Formats: sequence, structure tokens, C-alpha cells
Amino acid sequence: MAEEMKYRGEVPLHNQYGPEAKYAVKAEALLPTTKHEEEIARGLQLGLPGADSIKDRRIPTFSRGELPHFAGINTFVKAPYMEDVRKCGQYDVAILGAPFDGGTTYRSGTRFGPQGIRKISALYGSYSFELGVDLRESISMCDLGDVFTIPGNIEKTFDQVSKAVSHVYASGAFPVVLGGDHSLAIGSITAVAQHCRASGKKLRAALTELGLDADSTYITNVVKIRPPNNRTPKPEEISDFLDLLRAEIHEIRPKRILALGNIAFQTLTGSTMGVTLYRGFWQKLNLERFGHDWDCLVMPTWHPAYLLYNRRNTPIWERDLAEFVARTKED
Repeated sequence: MAEEMKYRGEVPLHNQYGPEAKYAVKAEALLPTTKHEEEIARGLQLGLPGADSIKDRRIPTFSRGELPHFAGINTFVKAPYMEDVRKCGQYDVAILGAPFDGGTTYRSGTRFGPQGIRKISALYGSYSFELGVDLRESISMCDLGDVFTIPGNIEKTFDQVSKAVSHVYASGAFPVVLGGDHSLAIGSITAVAQHCRASGKKLRAALTELGLDADSTYITNVVKIRPPNNRTPKPEEISDFLDLLRAEIHEIRPKRILALGNIAFQTLTGSTMGVTLYRGFWQKLNLERFGHDWDCLVMPTWHPAYLLYNRRNTPIWERDLAEFVARTKED
């Protein structure tokens, strides 16, 4: 974390903690318990309250949650089983198994991988002390079960996996595939690639729908080349293209600029913060960096590629675009 965490625990910290342990103890005290409490309530509702002799009234008669680790139906980390896959978009992450090993060239057996992964995952909780993270409190997960793979037919199995992953991805949930042999990556990558190509089209379609003609819109990038493996541009790469970006801005002399993503926002405003903190709020174009002699405001918001993984934020992104278009038309 950027700032020093303030300890909120009940047990005082002592000097015997190393730096990693001290961080973990502080982070643990900050973790919410909302999802844990919801799970307890759900267990009591669906699994009946425990016997009268049970003093801890949080314990149900039938196991309906994470505990005990040796009991219950083995979904991935005891996540809820979602039988109706059409509802997977209600969760942040959807787990699906792909029990197939027809792509192996030496030893089969990984078709039993999804079962094995789920079984061993039931022995672990969602909390990592070292990282100070509790997955249950951070994200919502569901288990969709397994894809119906076709033994002996690798092409049709790829089609099945691709359709399954594409369905999950389109719903807004993030797909996690339990294999299965390595060939299954082909079906998964094919499915995701169909959606990733849509980010540029999504921006143009949204602006056009809001009445901003494509011919009157100038779209550019801070860095004019794609970094290797599509990684975040390095500071020296941004610096290499800064003169060109400055020239573009002086040539067009825009009154308003839409900054999509962290790199665009930070470069145009000089901020060191992430775009999420400032999205939707007008900022001034950095005078020291661009040396302009006219008023120019910047509207920061997410890059459309971000929405491919966070579809629930699409309505917020669309409101940011609507605000930008409305003010641009007024000018």
C-alpha cells in the first residue's frame, strides 16, 4: 500500500514482528467480514440451525459453506455452485472445469484435473495471511461445474471450451478454467480474443451514439508503438513520444480532451495517481508539460479495454463519455 496502514486490531503490535509479519497483521485487522457473515446467515437459512446442544449458534445442521474443510461438496474453494450458467454474470469470477487430455503426447490422466483441483482446494480457506487478502471479501466467485468435453475429438472439445469461456466472458464474469491438458489454452484464448478486438470499436460506437461524429474526433496514443507483450509503456518510452504528442495538441488546439486510462491521464495532467480516483472529474491540461496558451480541460476515464474485464463499470464509463460529449458540444 502506498500509505502506512494504521493498525486497527485489538491485540497490540510488538517489536518481535518482522516487516512481512507486521504488514500481514496490520492488513488482517483491516479486512472486512461482510461476506463471512453472509455465508453464516446463508448456512443457517439453507442448512437449518444447529442442534440445541451446540453452543455456537453460527453452526448449521448441514454444512453449507467453507467449514468444515473436510465436509461438503467440493466446488472450487467451496464457492457456490451455479447450476444455471446463464446467471454467472452475477459474480466477478466464474470457475469452470475442462476435463480433457486428448492433446497429450505422452501420458494421459489430466482429465481428472478439475476434480483433483477442487478436492484439494477445499482444504484451504480464501484468506492469505502473507498477502493480507481474503478472496471471499474481495471478489465474488461461483463454480459452474465442467464443460462437456468430447473424448477422442480435440476439435469439438475446443469448440465446447471456446463457447463456454466466451459465454462467461460476455456475461461480465472473469473465466478461470481448470484443466485438463495444455492444448485447452487454444479454446480459451480463441474465446477471449473475439471480445478483445472490440475495445476500439466500443469507443467509436459509444461516441457516435452520443452524437460525436467520427470525422470531427481526433484519436491518438501517448506512445505511438505497441510495447512488447502489450505491457505498460515505460517512462522513457513516454518521453520519446512526448514532443509528438505536444505537437498534435498544439496543431488541433482542443478545448477538451478525453483521457482513456492511466497513461493518458497521467501524461496529460501530470498526476501520479490512477485514473479511477479522478475519473468523471475535469482536470486541467498540464501547462508546464505542454506549454499551451489556451484553456484546455481533460476528462479522465477508463480505457475501453478495461471494461472487457470489468463490464459492471460500463454504465459509469458511458456517463463519463456523455459528460465529455455534452461539454464538447457546448464549446
